[in-house]
Amino acid sequence: RFVWHLCRFPDRSAHTEYHIGLGNNNTFTNNITRNNSSRGFNILGTGNNFTGNVVSNNAGEGFYLNNGTNNNIFSINTVDSNNNYGFYLMTTASADTFYKNNWIGSPTQPDSAVRNRSANNFDLSRNYWGTSDSIVISLRIINTGGVITYSPYRLGIVDTRAGADTIAPQAPASLYVDT
Repeated sequence: RFVWHLCRFPDRSAHTEYHIGLGNNNTFTNNITRNNSSRGFNILGTGNNFTGNVVSNNAGEGFYLNNGTNNNIFSINTVDSNNNYGFYLMTTASADTFYKNNWIGSPTQPDSAVRNRSANNFDLSRNYWGTSDSIVISLRIINTGGVITYSPYRLGIVDTRAGADTIAPQAPASLYVDT
């Protein structure tokens, strides 16, 4: 079990991607992987936690979940402007959790947030998709497998600073009804 925190993996053209091969129960927080000549994270493992990472401008997918990848948690990540999909779920990926992520398509392929090739169902609700238009969001998900649920979705970008999106607003001081 490893904890990766505040690591930077930019411009990895020689190594092409950050590969998490057969890694189980690892934690990845506040890391940056960008401008790789392939994927940002290539994942084959279970029980990993990815929180607060920035995965952007990679030539391939942002997060690539290989066959056999399951029970991983992806929260409060920003996945932006990757050439292919932000998240690519292979045929036997399952039981992965996605919430409070910012998914923004690439300038060349704006409708490339998620591709699901798994026969399994995934709940992708409570994420920000770069828009509040449900039709546009549905077009950003390519699903050739199970059922993808994306609603309810966030109407604005998730503040990914540590602790920023965890405090509830104060209750109203007064209530006024105009009749």
